[in-house]
Order: sequence, then structure tokens, then C-alpha cells
Amino acid sequence: MKFYFFAAALAMSLTSMATEPVSPTSFCGAWKNVTTPAKVTLEDVKLPSVGQAIHTRSIDEPDTNCVATEASFYYYGDILENGTGGYYLFLSSAGINNGNPTHEGQMVRIFFIGEQTDSANPVLPTGVYTVNDDFIAGTISASDSEYMDVFPHPDEPSSLVGYIYTPTAGTLTIENSDEGYSINFTMEGVLYNSDYEPIDEQTCTASYNGEVPYVDINAYTPIDGDIVMDIPNASGRYSDGDFSIAFYSDDMLDEDGFIVAAGQLFNVELFTEDHAPMNLDNLVGEFSPTDVFMGGPLPAHYMQGIWYEIFSGYYAALGTALTIYEEDGSTKVALAMDGTITVTKNSENDYTIVFDLISAEGNKLTGEWSGNLGEYITDFSDPTIVSSIDSDALQIHAGKGFISAPADATIFNIAGQQTGKENLAPGLYIVKTSTSAVKVLVK
Repeated sequence: MKFYFFAAALAMSLTSMATEPVSPTSFCGAWKNVTTPAKVTLEDVKLPSVGQAIHTRSIDEPDTNCVATEASFYYYGDILENGTGGYYLFLSSAGINNGNPTHEGQMVRIFFIGEQTDSANPVLPTGVYTVNDDFIAGTISASDSEYMDVFPHPDEPSSLVGYIYTPTAGTLTIENSDEGYSINFTMEGVLYNSDYEPIDEQTCTASYNGEVPYVDINAYTPIDGDIVMDIPNASGRYSDGDFSIAFYSDDMLDEDGFIVAAGQLFNVELFTEDHAPMNLDNLVGEFSPTDVFMGGPLPAHYMQGIWYEIFSGYYAALGTALTIYEEDGSTKVALAMDGTITVTKNSENDYTIVFDLISAEGNKLTGEWSGNLGEYITDFSDPTIVSSIDSDALQIHAGKGFISAPADATIFNIAGQQTGKENLAPGLYIVKTSTSAVKVLVK
């Protein structure tokens, strides 16, 4: 599986989603590309270090009955803005780590819509829920739910792959029991090939008895201890006095800009006096932290890192923040809250940036980068460059239940699944074309 790397493409669209007026801020993160390779009928289980390959388990004998040994749920709140509550329920005999399996077995991920609960102390609601496209209380979203038969990669036993079935019909029953909950789920599932044509249909079941704890799958795991950053590469953008630059480790990205390996991804947001065209000499000097939500973007300051709610129930690190992608697929985050960033000019085109920062947990984030900075930053204050780069992006917009995009665009939902352009549930989507990747919000 791959994660898409956005150096700057999402920066402009974030501003309209902020709850308070701020200047454009960056969203430098990673998104999933779950398109399966040609002639391969399986999808990976959404861990960044997992590859895809033809495996030894026969398609004629998938295990589609899950007797779950553990369960958890996440509460999104009124994500649909219709007075309901959105819940992600995980039932697994393959372990659970933030909604992902950890070893061989079966796992069910079910996004269902019920009554609202207390966001400060979420409780899983009981009731009967059916697969339905109405997105009202008592229904299950098929596009955001799946049954997974998970097993070791035949060529890389430390990695996991699996058959993933999408429900076309089904019923989820949640009842109270002496052990906590009694849960039963039955669905008619379809397995798709790389062209998203159905190649297998199975009745999939899952059952569970026991406690179902709430787990905040969107909370970040802080980086432990001091970090000397390994970030020799750079990519970024400039507009309106805002330099948004991402630095990252070697071999993290493939030729298409997808994160395919472990490493460090460090985003910085530096504010200078506005100048068009971009003037890199404005960066020379020392930058101190600022809270842009309180004081706005101030020249000679960098944006403090913040774990920001992009929309109801979905969070991401914004501003100046380090994300470490581990080999096992997990991530750790450090939000820069204090310290300095110093930029010096060595020669006509050569600059050095020194980081001496303190994270929200009080750990040191240090490191430096040197090189021809102008080669790595796109000047969005130049309208000719913007029109050339964003010709596809300018054609992309979202409305109520639909996305308008070029014919060659591929669209992914928050679960990393490819979708169509119409009859979409409200939420955040990524639209990828041959020249751009844009984040849009469907109402």
C-alpha cells in the first residue's frame, strides 16, 4: 500500500474549513492509494509498509466467518450533520491497533449511524442496523465498511495482506449482555479486482461477546525522547508571505510521490513579509513560534504545530510538526511549540536551515537542511505557474453528494477506498489526477 505525499497541494483548501479566520495554512500529510495491481485480486490491509502480491491462499477458500476475540469503537459525532451519531465498530480475531489488524485472522470494520452519545464519554449504542444508502439512524454505510480475511504476505511474512469484501447488504445487531455486549453481523460481500469489477461473492459473518471499549483512533502518538531529524529532501510552496515546506528522509517516496517506506516527514510553516514574486532572502533570519489562531501569521515567526480537527472526527497535524513513519505501519507525531528556526544564506542559491525546537511534550527536535532552496519551492504568487500546475485542480469542486472532476480523476474516501463521483456521503475526499491531488469536502 502507498500513502500519497502532499507537499503543498492541500494548503489553500484548508483555510475555508477553519473555524477562525487565518491565513492559508499547510496540510502536509499522507493519504492512501488502494488501487490494486493488475492481475492481483487482493488489497492490502492499509499499513504503509505493506506491499501487494499474489498469495498462497486460494480465492476459492477465503475465511469469511469471524469469531472475534476483541472489539473497539470510535465515535465521530454528527459527521453527517443530520442529528445522528457516526460510529466505527471494529471486530477482530486478527488483533486491533487503531482500527488496523496486527496479525493473521479476520477483521470487520463497520461504519454505522445511530443516536448521538456523549462525546466526552462515548457509549456504543444497542440496536439493529442495516446496510442502506440513506445515511440515517439505523443504517450502515457500505462504502465505509468491509470484511477482511488477513494473512502473512507470502514473500514478506512480517507484512500482512488480505481479501477485502465490501457489503452490498447486511444486518448488524448490538445487544447488552452479562459480558458487556453481544454483537452479530452478517453481510453479503463482494470482492473487486483492480478494475473494480466483482470477481467473488461471499456471505461474511462476525460475532463477539464482551466489552467494547472506546478507542480514539485519531489521537496522535507522541514521539518519545529527543529527536535528531533525518530530513535531507525538501518540497514546498510559497504564497502571500507563507512558506510551507516539507522535509523528508531518503527513499520514503516513489516516483509518483507516494510514501512507500519508513522515515521522517517534517513540515514547517514560515511567515515573512508578502512579496511577489517569491523572494528567498526574506527567509534569512531567526523565526520564533506563533499561534496563528490567536495572533495570525506574523513575519519572522513559524506556525506552532497543532493537532487540528479537519472536520468532525478527523484530525491531522498542521503547522510545524514531525511525523515518523515506522516499519510496522504506525506513526508518531511531535508538534513544535517552542524554540527557533534559523535560515542563513551561504551563496547566491545555497541556504541552510537549522531547527532547534521543543515539542508539546518537552522533547528536543533538532536538525538542519542545506541546499538550493529555490529548486524545491513552487512560487504560487506567480499566476502563470499556478495555472500551469493547477489546471486540473481548478476543475475540481464538490457539492451535495457529488464531486466534479476531470475524467481521469480517482477519488478516495476517509477509509482509503476508491469511490465514484456521485451519491457520495458527506465527508472529506481526496481527488487525484495526473497532475494534482486535491482535498474536497462533500456536503
